[in-house]
Amino acid sequence: MKGYNITRWRNLWVVCCAFCVVSCDFDPAAGDYDQAINTDYRLFSTSRFQTVIINVKIGTGIGVEPVGVPANVVEIAWNDRFIVAKQQEFRLRRSNPNDNYLVPVPDKYNFWIIDIAKTNRLGPLSMSELGECMKDLGIGNLKLTAVDRAKKS
Repeated sequence: MKGYNITRWRNLWVVCCAFCVVSCDFDPAAGDYDQAINTDYRLFSTSRFQTVIINVKIGTGIGVEPVGVPANVVEIAWNDRFIVAKQQEFRLRRSNPNDNYLVPVPDKYNFWIIDIAKTNRLGPLSMSELGECMKDLGIGNLKLTAVDRAKKS
């Protein structure tokens, strides 16, 4: 009878472990996404701190000036003519002399405006500069939305 109880507990342990392994998500690319903003621009993410806006028509490469927004885009809004983005600033972590890892700077943001028709971008801008540029360009009703919510819509 004693051997039966040990076998029963061992089987229960195996079932619990199997359940834990099966229910975990081991896909390192689970948070990655590539969403079209329009025919020329895409919201592209490869990690939590690597969300960018890229122009797929112009591309990237040596000698090509990027017309997009560098990492890390945290909020975005767009219409048929403009894309407005909020980008979090980064700094070097520098926990030792050879440390080149970038970490986000809390409450430090830049803003960017992309004129889709002219494939032109303005930025990095401060909050006050963003307001002035939006007024000058006639961008009235664009409200920035968190990237996580924007990618679902």
